[in-house]
Amino acid sequence: MENNKEQDNKKRNRSLFIYISLGLLIFFGVQRYNQTVNAPESSTFSELQSQINEGLVLEATIKEQSNTVEYMLANDDTVYKTEYPEGFEGEIFKLLIDQSIVLNTDTEPAGIQDYLIAFLPWIFLAGFMFFMFSQVDQMEIKLCSLVNQKPKN
Repeated sequence: MENNKEQDNKKRNRSLFIYISLGLLIFFGVQRYNQTVNAPESSTFSELQSQINEGLVLEATIKEQSNTVEYMLANDDTVYKTEYPEGFEGEIFKLLIDQSIVLNTDTEPAGIQDYLIAFLPWIFLAGFMFFMFSQVDQMEIKLCSLVNQKPKN
């Protein structure tokens, strides 16, 4: 009797580990897919400067943590991304302001709270799957015990 309980606990722990691993794999796969699909197109710093001087840039976002600028052109919905040398924030800022371009700044990287909120639906899905499979296991045990019983006459 105790061996059965120990085996059931081992199966549950193994199942829980498998579900958590599967959930994490799915989460990171989806995040990776979103990053590649929604990733901005790369451009060079000199291309950015020439497009600013020609008046083609409509809006720009300076990301200080990664030394990048994301910008949109007036005639295109595509988001472009370029890296700038360390310490050039002031020059880029002045260049964008002089051309009256809408300027945004992104100084904070995404926090753990953003990742948890993004991961919450996957946690609910994994929990629901775990609940359903544990119910199936319990029904299987009951069915096996019914099959093994001798009929009462």
